[in-house]
Amino acid sequence: MSEEGALMIEAIKTSFLDDHKKRGFTVYDSFPLVIDDPTILFTNATVTPFKPMFTGTAPRHNFALVQRCLRLGGSSGSLDDLRTKLQLTSLFDMLGSGLFGINHEVAVAYFIEVLEVLGLSREHLVFSAPSNHGFKSALLAAGIAEKQIFMFDDEESLKHEWSFGEGDLHGIGVVARFVPAQFRGVKFQSVLEELDSYVQLGRIVHIDGVSRGSDVEYNGFGAYDLGIGLGRVEIALSGDCSQTAGPWRECTKHLQAKIPHLSTGDAHYMANLFQVIEALLGEGLLPGKKKHASALRKVLRKLIEEIWIQAGGLVDVIEHLLASITDSKCPKKMKSVIRQEEDALRRILARAEKIQQKHPEMTPDDLRSTFGIRPQLINLNK
Repeated sequence: MSEEGALMIEAIKTSFLDDHKKRGFTVYDSFPLVIDDPTILFTNATVTPFKPMFTGTAPRHNFALVQRCLRLGGSSGSLDDLRTKLQLTSLFDMLGSGLFGINHEVAVAYFIEVLEVLGLSREHLVFSAPSNHGFKSALLAAGIAEKQIFMFDDEESLKHEWSFGEGDLHGIGVVARFVPAQFRGVKFQSVLEELDSYVQLGRIVHIDGVSRGSDVEYNGFGAYDLGIGLGRVEIALSGDCSQTAGPWRECTKHLQAKIPHLSTGDAHYMANLFQVIEALLGEGLLPGKKKHASALRKVLRKLIEEIWIQAGGLVDVIEHLLASITDSKCPKKMKSVIRQEEDALRRILARAEKIQQKHPEMTPDDLRSTFGIRPQLINLNK
């Protein structure tokens, strides 16, 4: 990341945490990504380490932190979405907090105050929420103009509902987006298209209970979870809402320098995989066969396969990633695990090639089901 970008990131973190210290919140350091939770593999939101407070099984107090989060699929979407949505990353820092014993009006007013503390003027913000949960009146009470509020019913309202799975937290909330130019309103027919073109900054969620099948077991004690993407704030404040967050921009540039025809979307996808690998190695995880280690191995393989496919041959992966590896926090470990996985994958491909020569009737799809490798790789090995 450039020095300017790093300074902006630190300034955003500092302003967020200092503001919450003044409010009397308990401020925490980021919790580890690798956790022991039966519902998820990795810390995927700021609320994750504090679930007992929201379920009522631990004493509650207002808290704030900047949490490193990791999402590799599921309800957060496919990894392939990153090829077309450059503002998305699997690994990200989230500005988060929890508030208890309050109502919608207090929670929404607090949400807007925090956005303004971060330097995001309300004239550049639009808000969306489900229409049947009382959030519109809270937004109006906070001084948000009606033209900046979008309420949804039916399927669109589900985008404002958060469920972490059966037996896990459930919530409904308000999403804030940043508009590069001062917002002047849109026609209702184009609302969805317009909103998707803005930078989704984050949300305030009323954690109302725990999911029990299609129902919710309500908690009844006014709990709210704030989550704002640190990278999204950087993007908004930088003035270029088409770009991705800092570290991904640098890695994307390195990849495009090695593979000149590489599209920005494909480079962003590969940079994302690289950042995930670096983060998990930094927490002491190594690739293996079980649980977290297996997830890391899958990400490693995806990156190696993608480089080979995009380069059009079984190139030296480390050589193609060298600039990013050199800039990483654990270059020796990165080289070691990438080389081990690359060598293993080369051996698998060699075996697959021999079997295909012996049984020419086997298709690439047959080989994929047998060896778990993409058909494009068989062709590259010929």
